[in-house]
Amino acid sequence: MTPTNRDIAEFYRLALQYSDSNRRLVQLTDVTAWVDGLIASSDIAYEWMIDISFAQSTEDMLRGLCHVPGMTTNYLGASIFASYLRKLWLSGAIQRDEICRLLWNIRDEIRPEHDIPAIVPEVTLEDVEASSVGGVRDPKNFTPVNDAIDAFFSLYDEFSLMIPPISGVS
Repeated sequence: MTPTNRDIAEFYRLALQYSDSNRRLVQLTDVTAWVDGLIASSDIAYEWMIDISFAQSTEDMLRGLCHVPGMTTNYLGASIFASYLRKLWLSGAIQRDEICRLLWNIRDEIRPEHDIPAIVPEVTLEDVEASSVGGVRDPKNFTPVNDAIDAFFSLYDEFSLMIPPISGVS
């Protein structure tokens, strides 16, 4: 399966949308480099390409990405994004609390069958013993959070080759 321009735009939209003041998941220059490559290989520079190429703010870039024509492949942009988060997680570039927050934020973007109920922002207790010590009554059997993250990410390994080039990420 080859991602369409619309799928790659969806990946970049998610990465920009879920970046925050502490961490930029992608840089605007990454998106610009992608679209400039499209312009260079195209006979015509379409208006949406120019809008993205000249975007100076995250808001302008997000607006431009919404105008990339074509159909998205069901869940492909979000799957590529999840695979990218996996890469950050495995490299140690992103910590557990942040990955839990990001996964919680994208829960409506991913395939419904890939639900990750163990990943909620409030998770601090990893097992039954810790929850008992913490005074939680009738604790459920908690899956250790790191195991839940790894199990979730294993579903997205196949999308790793679809991640577009991102500056500062090997």
